[in-house]
Amino acid sequence: MECQNCELKQRQFYCENCLKQHLLSLRLQTQHAATDRDAHIASAQSSLKTVVDPARLRRAQVRGREERVQEIWEGVNQLRTTNQDLRDRAQSLRNTLATRRRTLAIATALLYSTSAPSPSLSVSPPHAPISSSPQNGRPLPHRPSSVSSQSSTPPAPSPISRPLSTASRPLAANFFTPSSPQAARPPLVTATTPPQSYSRPSLLSPPHGRTVSAGSAPYGTPIPTRGVDPVARQIEDLQVQMAVLSDTIARARSGLVQELVEVFSVVEVGGRPPIGGKAGTKGEWTIGGLVLPVPGDIRREY
Repeated sequence: MECQNCELKQRQFYCENCLKQHLLSLRLQTQHAATDRDAHIASAQSSLKTVVDPARLRRAQVRGREERVQEIWEGVNQLRTTNQDLRDRAQSLRNTLATRRRTLAIATALLYSTSAPSPSLSVSPPHAPISSSPQNGRPLPHRPSSVSSQSSTPPAPSPISRPLSTASRPLAANFFTPSSPQAARPPLVTATTPPQSYSRPSLLSPPHGRTVSAGSAPYGTPIPTRGVDPVARQIEDLQVQMAVLSDTIARARSGLVQELVEVFSVVEVGGRPPIGGKAGTKGEWTIGGLVLPVPGDIRREY
């Protein structure tokens, strides 16, 4: 067979010389390709360091900042939503507070408009009349055993009329304050002038006797009080006056409460009484047609 390069007829496809030259040329080509490869790699690395890497860093920084801006916008939107909810809640609380203030103003106006003097209160409340005698309807308390009656047969028990002290104030002087609307009404009239037949012994004068207008002895009959301590007698008189004044204040208070309930129409609307073992329900209290605010509904959250 012939060599393809030198056309030498031999048994092998390539002769030894041609094979050496061929291998040498291949080595030269390989070295040249390796050199080109190294040059391209070096140029590529330099390009990466000078161009690609800074661009990549810039793109990464831009992307990170965009994500940060997006997070900030999401937080801003959430804060706007929260602020809007808080504004709506504050507005609703302001509206509720204004409504309750108007209700209280209307109630105060009604209270002051109905606080004019009433003819029925100048004497006594309509349900509990007060007589001129402070001891009317109240039995005489037990007196000391040293005071005895001169009559042999005890007469029928009757209440002793004792006057109030001249230094006592009217009923409305201490019960109502000047700022309260009830102070504009005239006080209840009570008898403060002692009867002419009543004489109170002083501490300096000796205990002789005293006269009472009514009681176990006839009118103007002197009752011997010899041996009775004048201080104890004055203490007893003051206790009786305090009891009479307490009863008068209680009757006046009950009459005033009843009149206020009737004037302002304080009623309970709705509700159901317990029937058949079932628990009832409570209604709403109204004053003058206006529903009273429930303390549990007042929520103060600031």
